[in-house]
Amino acid sequence: MKVLNKILGGLLIASLASNTPAAAKIKTVDEFLKEDKVMIYSSPVVNSTNSTNWYANPYAVLSPTKRHLKPEVMMIYVSSEGYSDGFENLVQLNCKNPIESHIVHDPLKDRSISFKESMAYPNNRSDKNFVNRLDRGAVEALFNRYC
Repeated sequence: MKVLNKILGGLLIASLASNTPAAAKIKTVDEFLKEDKVMIYSSPVVNSTNSTNWYANPYAVLSPTKRHLKPEVMMIYVSSEGYSDGFENLVQLNCKNPIESHIVHDPLKDRSISFKESMAYPNNRSDKNFVNRLDRGAVEALFNRYC
């Protein structure tokens, strides 16, 4: 009986998670362009009750241009709030070729920053690259929601 209750509890949580706005997948360019800022990921801080919330706000679709198709390459404004806030950048998300996804432009480095490079930066506020650090969970959430 206890096992059955745990299974049912797990199914309930999974169904609730799939019904939240952040869990909904974007299916068309129209849906993407109509969406407002949405929380995509919450990152708990180890040994603390604090967390960092990551938000996405669709900006533009680069391809395809037909509004009834699923977006493949898009621009999204991503920001973080909470314990590790400070990330506020426009990112290009490429669903067809994920390795080409990047932070659009870093004025300090005068170039784009790949997601791979961004995730490798230390999670340390005193690090000069901290403002360009994307949490791995936030990157996964972007791809899960928009691709």
